[in-house]
Amino acid sequence: MLVGNTAWSLGLSSPAHADPGAISGAIQFPAGMFPPDIEPAFPDIAVFDRGDDEIHYEVVAVYDNVAPAIDAALSWDVDSSQLRWTLVGPPNPTYRFFVFWSRWVYTGPIPHQVDSKQFWLSSSSTSLLPDMSQASVYPVGTSPLQFHCAYGFEGCASGGGGNTPAVGAGTPTISGTPRVGQPLTANPGAWQPAAAQLTYQWMRDGAPISGATSTTYLAAAADAGRKLSVKVTGSLTGYTAQSATSSPTQAVARGKLAAPTPKVTGPAKVGKKLTAKAGKWKPAGVTLTYQWFADGKKIAKATRSTYTITGSVKGKKIVVKVTGSKPGYTTVTKASQATTKVKS
Repeated sequence: MLVGNTAWSLGLSSPAHADPGAISGAIQFPAGMFPPDIEPAFPDIAVFDRGDDEIHYEVVAVYDNVAPAIDAALSWDVDSSQLRWTLVGPPNPTYRFFVFWSRWVYTGPIPHQVDSKQFWLSSSSTSLLPDMSQASVYPVGTSPLQFHCAYGFEGCASGGGGNTPAVGAGTPTISGTPRVGQPLTANPGAWQPAAAQLTYQWMRDGAPISGATSTTYLAAAADAGRKLSVKVTGSLTGYTAQSATSSPTQAVARGKLAAPTPKVTGPAKVGKKLTAKAGKWKPAGVTLTYQWFADGKKIAKATRSTYTITGSVKGKKIVVKVTGSKPGYTTVTKASQATTKVKS
């Protein structure tokens, strides 16, 4: 919905092949703009109904300042938030164009006009111009590419100047468990126009994470105890890019190691060698350490994956404990089942 005497960019559309018998263009409105009413009986007037008043737009063509002027047919494109206009089969080869803007208020059942503005298109200026002598002459069969700002409308500085609409940002969210080793997914929300190109940047405590520019992110060891968010940027030709950042996650928890129970192989006899089978720990890169025990007490210097039984542990049961550690993960210790009592 329009606000005040609103100023919008006037851009001319760029079809792949211009109609040789027409001149066409588009008034570019902000992304997500509420569509105007265009009655079939009045296809050359777009009416933005604001409740207490209405804003009317018309695009008018003039040939060499000779009457009559011709109103272009209007249509609204929802995806691009453009009010598109087309002048089909005009009798003359070239035309100048102006935008006629008017405001109407209700003091009874029928509105009456209280304000109006008229501005001319020029390919050599970023603003619409008040004088026809400054307007560009456009041949039939062309579709100029200039963008314009309607001087005097709210939002435009005195003297004109470009007023490019902004991409309408969605509200990004993050799904997944914030834990080291677990994937998180960025959900961008609804952006307008739908054709906007989205890029992603994951953040750790508000600072960009190098290389983390995908829709998904695997929480790393450096994230433990930190909060993650994702910044989404939407861009589209003819629009000002916009960015939106999700709310941060809870502090990332340390990862959990998948730790199997170790096994001990070999005979429980003095002089024989026992071997600890640690099993497959996950994820990859876990550092394993070993400690052998006799009846629950540490065996001095028995910290390898193998242990040669000495006479000092005769009659005792042997256990090995395997400890797994990895940066960003909680350290885990797993104990084997005890052997039978050591025999001589």
